[in-house]
Amino acid sequence: MTYLGVDPGHSGAAVSLADDGLTVLAAWRWTPRVLETQDGRVLAYSAPHQIAAVIGPHAVAAVEAPYVGLSHRGSLSLAEWTGGFLSGLDVGEILRPTAAEWRAKVLHVGRVRRAPAKALALRAAALHARGLPWLDDHVAEAWCLARFAWGWARRGGA
Repeated sequence: MTYLGVDPGHSGAAVSLADDGLTVLAAWRWTPRVLETQDGRVLAYSAPHQIAAVIGPHAVAAVEAPYVGLSHRGSLSLAEWTGGFLSGLDVGEILRPTAAEWRAKVLHVGRVRRAPAKALALRAAALHARGLPWLDDHVAEAWCLARFAWGWARRGGA
C-alpha cells in the first residue's frame, strides 16, 4: 500500500510514503509552471499525471481541503486547482482533511496559526521522514498529510 499526501495549490508538494509510514518513496514540489521530481528532473507542469503514474491505483491519498477565508477569489482558485488535480488522480481512496484535522492527528496540536503550524510540520518531517530529497514548508505539510493517510488506513479507514 502507498500513502500520498498533497499540499495543494499553484505552489505545492506531494509525498508518497511506504507502508511503514515514514519512508519516502517519491516526492514532488511545484510552482505555477514547473514540477520538480526528487531525482532533480524539472518537468512541464502536469503534477497529477506525473504523480498518478508513480503511485498506482490502490493508494490512499490525503489532499488538504481548502480553507475559505476572506479572499473568495483565492479560495475559488485553490478549489479549481484541487478539482483539476483530483480529476487526474486515480487512487483507491481520497481523503479531504482540513488543516485542523490533519494537524490534530499528526502533530497532536489543536488550532494553531499558520506560521507555527508550518514550523511544527517542518520539525516533524525533519525528525521522522526517511529519504526526503529536500525540505520546505510545502513538502513538510505533504509528508504530514501522507502520514494522515497512513494513520487513517492503519485505523481501518476510520
